[in-house]
Amino acid sequence: MNRKDKEKHMPSKNRKRDIDKGSKLLPAEGSLRIWHIPNVPNNGFHFSVTSVNEAKLVLTAIAEYDLHLGEDVISSNAQGLEVFKDGEWEEWEDDNGYSITEVMDGNAEEDEG
Repeated sequence: MNRKDKEKHMPSKNRKRDIDKGSKLLPAEGSLRIWHIPNVPNNGFHFSVTSVNEAKLVLTAIAEYDLHLGEDVISSNAQGLEVFKDGEWEEWEDDNGYSITEVMDGNAEEDEG
């Protein structure tokens, strides 16, 4: 078996499990992925992550790299975290309704309950 054949049969390390709906392979409910768009409105990319903490690390690393490249290369960017729910990707929010950006920037207020 050559390398490409092996890769087809190996599970992705970055995904939980996949659900086969007909001929369309869907991520598992609750799967997470980050999105990043360098030089908005250019095309962006997605990257699967296994936890919110991993998402924070990846998003921070990508943002730091954009800063390293400088404004001559990256003039703007946008990024976030999505969760797979009910067959669709939607923007992730914590239990209090804060986005990953608000949580990372420290703008999310702590629950005093």
